[in-house]
Amino acid sequence: MSIRTALTDNGLRIVPFAVILAVAWLGLTALNVWNRMDRVAGLGGEYVGQPVVSGVVGLVVLLVVVFLFVSLYGEASEAGPGPEEFPPR
Repeated sequence: MSIRTALTDNGLRIVPFAVILAVAWLGLTALNVWNRMDRVAGLGGEYVGQPVVSGVVGLVVLLVVVFLFVSLYGEASEAGPGPEEFPPR
């Protein structure tokens, strides 16, 4: 039984759509972080705001989460055979 079959048999057909929406929201959030970063904030003077280092760390975390969601979507949409169900029929 594949993950796709398990999701459809249990009535969870909305999971792939929820994953796509979550990836889109994370993409928009990453774009927002990118636009708010001040690329010259660490060069001196007093600065109040989001410097480059915290923006880059935030982007890395968002990209890791997007990668995990994309792999979850790939597994959920896989139609290939999985492990045998137990107990056998």
